[in-house]
Amino acid sequence: AIWEKYVSGGNSATQLPWDQCGEIAAVRSACGNDKDRSGFMYVNYERALDASGRLTEFSYATLAHELVHTVDSNTPYGRSSQACRVNEWINEGIADALAYDMAEELWEGKRYRRSHTNADIAKRWGVRPYTEPLVQENSRLKLHVSGAEVLGAYGTSSFFRYIADSYSRGWKVLYSTDSGTPELWGLWQRPLASGNRRDWQREVDWLDEGLKAKFGIGLSGVYGLFINSYSHRVPPFGQVKGMSPEDKLDWWVPRIFGECESINISLVGHGTATFDLKQLGSACFWVEPTKRPGLAQITFSAASDDQSFLGSLSIGRADTTLLQRAKVIHTPGLAQEFQTDWRDFPQDGEKRTLYLISNIASKPSRTRPGTVTIRAALPGYETSLTKANLFPSKVAPAPTKAEEKRHAPRLSEQRNGTRKMLEQQAKLDKDSLNDRVSGATRLQRQTRVLGCTQPFVYEACGPRTTVQLELRPGTYMQVGQASADGGEAAQAFGSLMTIATSNPMKAQKAMVEYDARLQQVDGHAITLEFPLIDYGDTGMFTNAEIRVQMSGNRTFRAIAPPDASGRTRLTGTVSIEEYTPMAARGTFEGGLAEMAEAADGSLVYHERQRISGRFSTVSPYRDDPRIEKEKQPEDEIAQDIANALGISAESLQSMRAKGLIPSSSGSTAGAGAAAAEVSSDGECSCECEARATADELCAFYCEEEFAACDGP
Repeated sequence: AIWEKYVSGGNSATQLPWDQCGEIAAVRSACGNDKDRSGFMYVNYERALDASGRLTEFSYATLAHELVHTVDSNTPYGRSSQACRVNEWINEGIADALAYDMAEELWEGKRYRRSHTNADIAKRWGVRPYTEPLVQENSRLKLHVSGAEVLGAYGTSSFFRYIADSYSRGWKVLYSTDSGTPELWGLWQRPLASGNRRDWQREVDWLDEGLKAKFGIGLSGVYGLFINSYSHRVPPFGQVKGMSPEDKLDWWVPRIFGECESINISLVGHGTATFDLKQLGSACFWVEPTKRPGLAQITFSAASDDQSFLGSLSIGRADTTLLQRAKVIHTPGLAQEFQTDWRDFPQDGEKRTLYLISNIASKPSRTRPGTVTIRAALPGYETSLTKANLFPSKVAPAPTKAEEKRHAPRLSEQRNGTRKMLEQQAKLDKDSLNDRVSGATRLQRQTRVLGCTQPFVYEACGPRTTVQLELRPGTYMQVGQASADGGEAAQAFGSLMTIATSNPMKAQKAMVEYDARLQQVDGHAITLEFPLIDYGDTGMFTNAEIRVQMSGNRTFRAIAPPDASGRTRLTGTVSIEEYTPMAARGTFEGGLAEMAEAADGSLVYHERQRISGRFSTVSPYRDDPRIEKEKQPEDEIAQDIANALGISAESLQSMRAKGLIPSSSGSTAGAGAAAAEVSSDGECSCECEARATADELCAFYCEEEFAACDGP
């Protein structure tokens, strides 16, 4: 009421009863191009000072917060006609994030003492429930578990602080004077699109474009990386003092994500959890220990009739930059028409691991809420011949532990921490043999097989289903596992980089040694073949082919003694318990025999031991020739590879302008070739004086050093 009287009545500021205003300070800014409104800022000194007459921490932060508003209202963003109609999560979230950073950097320890009350800690850290949509008005939200209320718009400061922390030039993510082209403008340099209301769709697309300009990835990717990081950065609340990192995590995570679902896959190799996801929201879940030593590779999958919703989901492993966005495959004719998976997340088999799922579409304005059931599976096999994890690998530790750390490292440092973990795992896996990785089991359908008169009597012929089982060295030499943040190209390229950087000079030697060790293991490779089946089929086949590769280059088969004509019937048994696009599971058994050469050169039938076992594979639709896989767009492939290489958004934009990599409407031979074509004409110096003339490759190598330079 006071503000409206001031604006409409023309009273001077000195005549207003400021003590009636309950806040410490506030800004009333002129809005957009509205000439009928005036702008002013006030400070209520009676609220701003403590008993000794000094400004408190909250007062300094509030003053900085209001000063931020006076600045943002004079930027292209603030002057746009729609700036007065935004939901407050942008203005208040940015202002609070920047204000507390300013208070901490400029005044802490000199002019105020930091408060240790839980309410002030929550305010400083931007604590809010991130199950709720990212977009918030200034409404009160209840924290999960505790029930305490926080202001959702202000609490989003934690997200905007992460953006600034992760950007190579910090708060220049808002306004970069050295970004001469609109494609590279900061957030405050970008006017909002026109509209007639408080339109969250317009706001999130505005933020998405700004993040792409600065990070090369949009809101979906940055938000996923944020919740991965924020889940492990526990504020120093009084309740967590003296707790172990594990106990801190158990206390903290439910307050921002709600009670996490728990998926136990140790009994049958798979489990499910169902999530009701709000638009621009997220949830958490634990995958419990597999109760097997060494590395496990967990794959998540889901199905839906809603292609758009399914495609908006990303899954990440907390405390890393491992983040996969959904790759939706059309599987017509099935109960649910669309399938997707998030493959091969590395997990210590003896520890439970936290994962986050987020719901933000690649074009954020198209995000909508929905319900999804996520299946977690541990693919692999086990037999009576070989012990599980015959040569288990040690497991590389996660980059960090749950800790009190308000600021995130630069995104390049976050990615490097994850990359080092993967490289260490690859080195460890050179000495392992693991039957619990997704590449160890594959199911394929072969529908057109000619030249067969008696299928599955004496030989496996005609239309058939083939299951291949083999021991593998964990993550080593396995392309496509969770190894980066982004889509399929990011995971594949990240895997190749991990292999290349885990001492590639020894890679060939390692594989030779690996093959030699396999030849000493009975049952290191098994092939099951039985008549052709389709999704939904279950049942038993007693005429299956079972071929087992034994030590010493011998092959045993499940066959009967020769009949009068000298032919051996197939006697293997395969039982299919489940066959869907998501998974295939079953058992097998049979008496093995060998046709060994006698002294006279003839082949003699010898009975050997029996074999029994189980297998479980994930996403067999990937090997189904009937299902057409859409190719990832070239511009997304280029973006994924650029992120994996650590190429900055600025350098990426420059390469697009030169036609070295595709834009959203262009095409080229590929990003890999583009990266190879970027070269330096001379020596690369990381001195500040060389920044203005550095080419793309030099700018990439010197990114951190140049970021520390003053000025453009």
